[in-house]
Amino acid sequence: MKKILLLFSLFASLFSQTIKDWETVSSMNDINDIVYADELIFYATNGGVFNTDISGDTINRITNLDGLSSLSVNKLVVDDNGNIISGNNEGIIDLYNISSEAFTHLYELQNKQINDMLFQKDTLWVTAEKGVGLFVYLDGQYRFIDYYVNFPVMPARISAVQLFQNRIWAATEKGLLSAPSDVSKYTLNDPANWTLYTTASGLSDNNILDLAVINNELWVGTTAGLSVINESLNIRTEAGWGSLPANQITYSSAGEIYIASQRILYKYDPDYGRTSVKQFNSDINAIAPDKNGEMWVGLHKSGYYYTKWDNPRRTDGLTSNTSRFVIKDSKGRIWSSTGKYKSTAPDDGFSIREEGVWKSIDFSGANWSALGNSDVIHEDKNGNVFIGTWGGGLLILPKDASGFIYLHSYTTSG
Repeated sequence: MKKILLLFSLFASLFSQTIKDWETVSSMNDINDIVYADELIFYATNGGVFNTDISGDTINRITNLDGLSSLSVNKLVVDDNGNIISGNNEGIIDLYNISSEAFTHLYELQNKQINDMLFQKDTLWVTAEKGVGLFVYLDGQYRFIDYYVNFPVMPARISAVQLFQNRIWAATEKGLLSAPSDVSKYTLNDPANWTLYTTASGLSDNNILDLAVINNELWVGTTAGLSVINESLNIRTEAGWGSLPANQITYSSAGEIYIASQRILYKYDPDYGRTSVKQFNSDINAIAPDKNGEMWVGLHKSGYYYTKWDNPRRTDGLTSNTSRFVIKDSKGRIWSSTGKYKSTAPDDGFSIREEGVWKSIDFSGANWSALGNSDVIHEDKNGNVFIGTWGGGLLILPKDASGFIYLHSYTTSG
């Protein structure tokens, strides 16, 4: 009976705790999208959403404990109703009201990964896997209209969406799809209402990466250049851009065009060509302007950047959102390895939280990079910490040492 009463008391104590007794620890340095709203910069990451003020100094994290349905957030848009709308890998759309900080959710596209969203005139267009979804804001809420998947071709995914000349435009790896956007007059699940634009139509490549409407023209970024469609739906290729990939396209409040190509951010002028603004050590995933005409940049696993800064900044947190082993050692440090080997090695190193700050440790150099394939973490009774890796040998941090001991066969330095 004593055991039963003790167990009941334990459960009662646990359930009496509030949600604020928990903390979601994640990496928010792999940034997928950025939007500016209400004097704040919002960032979609693989570890949730965070926002900063215009200085970039004050960070506010938004995770599953606050109402996000998933930490893997791919896209953000701002509507006219005070909401930040996010789309995630699970196909759930979360509406975060900036003033009330309350969430509502749309589940109609669940289990279809969301790649892009566009809000315009009370309509929300959503690209999810191989189709395009449509929601309409009516009577204070979003109502699902349809999910369109019947096209003249069968794309592997639809990566971007735009509205231009009363038409909806959808980016695929097989070309650019377009149809009339007035769904009250046209059936968008009829392939006959869609037109496919390809290199045969004048595009620089069939693999479309991004779409943007600038100066009453539709700018089309591809893997092999930049094309522009005018109001008469004629296509020209931007020779001044060349054959570089145009991964993201946007423009500032001053009318300057910015284009990201892999790791380099450019300014582009049709008359003078491209000018490099900043080169980074990792790929650019997102670019967005603020009200002052400056650009904010989201990087792949390397944080965020403002064009007035010298270098990118990173948020405090894990090195990876995949954790295989997590322990708390006798000194109060928290250790986290990056995962179990599957199809690829978990090469993000490992994380240590010490004195309230997370530190990421990884390795480079011939053979030494395999030490980043961290797996098992263990502390023995003497306070020594052991880290087992996939193909990189064993690391040992003795209890009172400041550096690691390495047990492997590498003769090169790393």
